[in-house]
Amino acid sequence: MTDLAPDPVRLRPLPETRLLDQASVAVTVIDVTGTITYWNRGAEALFGYSRAEAVGRSLVQLVAQEGNAGFALPGAYQASAAQTWADEFAARRKDGSRITPPNDGTPSGG
Repeated sequence: MTDLAPDPVRLRPLPETRLLDQASVAVTVIDVTGTITYWNRGAEALFGYSRAEAVGRSLVQLVAQEGNAGFALPGAYQASAAQTWADEFAARRKDGSRITPPNDGTPSGG
């Protein structure tokens, strides 16, 4: 059987994404399925995964600690184009160490 799942959408290398790459904070973008579509250098530094390792993978599977698998998605599904959300979540780095970074979100509307 052929897998008909589409490839993850990736941000084009526009000037805006180059600016996000220079940010010292972690910036991640996920689609409605929770798949990572953008991962900046700040996210690489925070979580320990390179962009190549992260993009196309599930954010929940990549960084959620056991028992905290729903952290990344509820706000995205509940927010309208005019809403934002903020919370903290228990996460893990590539090396297995635990962190509690803030999780601020804004829906893309697209």
